[in-house]
Amino acid sequence: MMKNNFKFGIILLITTIITSCKTENPDFKLYSCGFDQLQYNDPVNYSKWVENKQQALKTKLTFDSSLDKRNLDSLYQETAQFLFIVGGGGTYVPIEKCSAEIKNNSVLIKYTGNSIKGPVGEAASTLICLEINKKKYPNYKNMRIKYINENW
Repeated sequence: MMKNNFKFGIILLITTIITSCKTENPDFKLYSCGFDQLQYNDPVNYSKWVENKQQALKTKLTFDSSLDKRNLDSLYQETAQFLFIVGGGGTYVPIEKCSAEIKNNSVLIKYTGNSIKGPVGEAASTLICLEINKKKYPNYKNMRIKYINENW
């Protein structure tokens, strides 16, 4: 009996440590997504702000989960989405290795990629949707976007 309680205690301790060390920024949500890359403002990162349902539909924005089932009319009342691409070539960037923060008048998008050994073009780019609260950050469209590759 004591042995089982000890194992349960260790499992509970490890779970608590893992969940308490999570560094999620409540101001931003980052999701892996899919979108039509042919209509973008920035030809390097294929970035674009999406502010309403019509833009999301035109962009063919999709997610790999239940996020596709959200009510877009209510979502865009408070949320804007910034779509961008990182990685590709010899680097794959998992969504878990991306983060965002605001510093002064800039949105810093930090990412760490995994190098893929082999010919260039072997790793697919990662398409990412960053969601930001439009009411909390009303000047979001005027902020500079800075990409920071933390591998270098």
